Amino acid sequence: MDDHLVRLVQILAVKLEIHNSGSVIECRGRLDEPIRKIYEIDISLQERDEDADPSAAIGFVHLWRSDFKVVVWFPARAFDRAWVLATAGMLKHACLTVTKPHRTQARVLSLSFSSEPDAE
Repeated sequence: MDDHLVRLVQILAVKLEIHNSGSVIECRGRLDEPIRKIYEIDISLQERDEDADPSAAIGFVHLWRSDFKVVVWFPARAFDRAWVLATAGMLKHACLTVTKPHRTQARVLSLSFSSEPDAE
């Protein structure tokens, strides 16, 4: 489709944070193809509140000059699985689908993680 972009991400670094308000998985990575000439990406993966509307967007993109930041909310079960992959050092690759950016923002349509790159 012409209304969204799909990018593969090589995860280069992972940082795990636990706060009294919840846990966060921070990933730093590199896109296989640039979006607005940007290759570097920061992904913040957070656990979605159980009361959240499941039909709502799973996340948002913020583009500002050379920064590409993504905030995504995963259901508790998927977040826990991503946490296990991250603690085992196996959170290595991701596939990200976003809407085409409008000014400095876009919506995240899907995000998946794996220990091996997707075969295209």
